[in-house]
Amino acid sequence: MKKVVAGIQARMGSTRLPGKSLMPICSKPLIHWVIDRVKKASKIDEVWILTTTNSEDDALVASVESKVGVVRGYSQDVRSRYNQLIEKTGAFLVVRVTGDCPLVDGALLDAVVELNRQDGAEYSNIQGQPYYETAYPNGFNAEVFSIEAFKRMFLLGNTDEDREHVTPTVDKFPEKFKISRLAPPIELSRKHWKLSVDTAEELQRVRLIAEALGEMAEYASVKDIVAVLDAHSEWQNFN
Repeated sequence: MKKVVAGIQARMGSTRLPGKSLMPICSKPLIHWVIDRVKKASKIDEVWILTTTNSEDDALVASVESKVGVVRGYSQDVRSRYNQLIEKTGAFLVVRVTGDCPLVDGALLDAVVELNRQDGAEYSNIQGQPYYETAYPNGFNAEVFSIEAFKRMFLLGNTDEDREHVTPTVDKFPEKFKISRLAPPIELSRKHWKLSVDTAEELQRVRLIAEALGEMAEYASVKDIVAVLDAHSEWQNFN
C-alpha cells in the first residue's frame, strides 16, 4: 500500500496568539488535540509535526516528539518543510493539516483520502469556508496531494505566498491538476463558522465546546461538534 503521511504545520510564533500551540484545552495542549484527533484517521500511516528551527519552537518539539515525528525548517518556507517530510518518509500522499485546528475530524480525513483514491485525483480537499456555497466550518479543513502534484507546484510557483501557504498554485492553475473536493451534507454546512484558533476568543470557544462534550471530546465528530454549537447560540459570535 502506498504510504499516506499527515504533516501538521505548527509554530509558537503566532502573531495574534503567541504560544497557542501549547495553550491548554481541558488540561491538554492544543497541539496534542490536533495530533490525537488526526491519529483517529485509519487511512493515515504516519503523523508528523512540521515546525521551525527557531529557538522558540524548542518547547513545542519537546512537547510532541514522544508522540510524532518532527521536521524542522525555515519559518516562512513551509513548503520546504513538506519537501523534507516527503524525503524522510517516502510518502506517496501527503495530508496537510494546520496546527490551529484542535477539532479536526479523523473521519473526515479518512473520507478525503478515500475520495482522492477513488477519483484518482492529484489534489483533494475538505471543502471549507469561505470559498464555497456549502462548506464545513473553518477548523475542519485539510488537503491531500500526491508527490507528483507537489513537484508540479514547485515548477509552477515560487513566490513568497507559494512557499508560505504551500498549495496556492493549485488554485492559480487548476487546469494543471486533477482535483476533487469533499463537500459537506447540507445539514453540516456552516460556511461562516470559524473553529480554528487564531485569537484568545476563538480558543475560549473551543474550550467551551470541549467542556460541553466531556469525555467524548477526543472522539467527537463534526456532527457532534455542530450539534453542540447549534445548542449554544451564545458561542456563535464569529466576527
